[in-house]
Amino acid sequence: MEKNYISALEDTDSSLKKSSSLIEKYISEFTIANSSSEKTIILSKINSTLKTMEINLNLMESDIMNLQEPSNKKNWKQKFSSIKSNKKNLENKIKNLKLNKSNIDDSNENENEDYLDVNKNVDLKNLTSEQVMKRGDEFVNETDKSLKNMVKTLTNGRNMIKETNKELNRQMEVMDKVQTDLNEMDGSLNRAKKTVRDMNNMSCCFIF
Repeated sequence: MEKNYISALEDTDSSLKKSSSLIEKYISEFTIANSSSEKTIILSKINSTLKTMEINLNLMESDIMNLQEPSNKKNWKQKFSSIKSNKKNLENKIKNLKLNKSNIDDSNENENEDYLDVNKNVDLKNLTSEQVMKRGDEFVNETDKSLKNMVKTLTNGRNMIKETNKELNRQMEVMDKVQTDLNEMDGSLNRAKKTVRDMNNMSCCFIF
């Protein structure tokens, strides 16, 4: 049984060493990465590898507790302590990397504060992937606003046309009424003329 635990511990120790070397490699890649997006991807890999280390450390601690031989237990406890210390050092390095990236991102954000202005020409190569997506969202929002304004303008124009048509119809009705009144006035004038003419004719008859 003791051999089985030791064999498991050796496998775990080997995995932990690989994870530690991998994180060191990622840290080196991070320092030479050019873009913020590259750094973000590397940090994601580092965090994933750290979680694997944490799981393996917990397995190692559990297996060490099951060892019966004092010398074996002492030996593996020392290894466990050394690996845990190394992990702590790696975490401090990673913490500094994250702080450095945060400062760079803040600086880039200030330098590119106009990137959200869709009316300005912006070189997308100088933006982070997150900034590009935000600028894209801003384009969509501006387009949506323009479409809404167009719909509003068309609706207002349609309403104005309806009101204009109503007014034209009202004026046509007024003109029709005026025309009817004029026709009636013409008829009255014609009757009055006829009456005057008849009266003049009757007057002439009385004189003779």
